[in-house]
Amino acid sequence: MCIRDRAGDDAGVRRKQACGMLPILTLMEIARQCAWQPHLLDYRNSGDTAGDRSTVVGYAAVAYTG
Repeated sequence: MCIRDRAGDDAGVRRKQACGMLPILTLMEIARQCAWQPHLLDYRNSGDTAGDRSTVVGYAAVAYTG
């Protein structure tokens, strides 16, 4: 599945080790209750800048609209 298709995937957030997982899941629950739609603005990982892709940390920017 493409990363753009998973912008609102709270189950995916729970499976991974996200820094700030509780605030992320809180925002996602509020968004669900308010019928806000997630829009992935950008996704990068540390391999994009450091070059070593054997172990990476990912970063995403998601906006919600409703």
